[in-house]
Amino acid sequence: MNHPPRQPEPWDDPGEQTDAQDGLRIDFSFIPFEGVGDPLNAAAVLFFRDLPMIAALTLIVFAPLELLKNYWLIEIGRTNDMFFVAKVEGIINGVGAALVVPAVIFVLVQRLSGRWTPTLGESMSYAIRMWPRIFVNRLLAGLAIVLGTICLIVPGLVFAVWFSLIDPVVCIEGKSVRHVLSRSMELTQGRRLGIFIVLLAAVVLMFFGSILLSLPLAFDESLITLTIVDCLIDVASMYMVAVSLAMYLGITCTNYNPATDPMNPYDD
Repeated sequence: MNHPPRQPEPWDDPGEQTDAQDGLRIDFSFIPFEGVGDPLNAAAVLFFRDLPMIAALTLIVFAPLELLKNYWLIEIGRTNDMFFVAKVEGIINGVGAALVVPAVIFVLVQRLSGRWTPTLGESMSYAIRMWPRIFVNRLLAGLAIVLGTICLIVPGLVFAVWFSLIDPVVCIEGKSVRHVLSRSMELTQGRRLGIFIVLLAAVVLMFFGSILLSLPLAFDESLITLTIVDCLIDVASMYMVAVSLAMYLGITCTNYNPATDPMNPYDD
């Protein structure tokens, strides 16, 4: 079947508007993934440099969802049922993150390119278009990881490493749903132990960060406090997106020259 050409969008670069699969153009160098600290440090810079925009994008989606979730849990008296709460949060995160993640990647890539800084509207417009691809691939990867973990734990960890790059692959390469998972596996080849250590370190950081952000709940479990804490954790979780993007760019960008390119992912 012949598909009509994609119409130019505001984020397209002039003269580069023929990508029918909506991939983002990468025309910059990036710190190579040579050690565990490289993507972790680069991700920290990416995350904190654009934290206001990342927070805004995250809160636009998650704030109303977290408010409704907590109101409902309080009304039905299930706030202390951790298993039930985890299931509800899994559904919310599955739907909401699939919208926030492409918006965050879009902003970070455009900022790295140095061409322009996207607005909230432009970022969310792009994210809405990418949502089905991100959602489906995250769902498939999540099911594989959960089933692998239930079986023997180790397969779940292997799948988590294999599919750790699906978000940047979808956004940057714009591949089909079937190709995304295999492309992520291909990119991780030869670096899987390093990626596992990076993911483990990032998860540990997120775990302790979530504990710190949850401290106010020891004194107040009102609707407002619950919602604020959940929203802060949602924003902090976007660091994992920056880690995934930093690993992807560190693997695919091979033209880095330490003599001329900054060690900082942003040359501001």
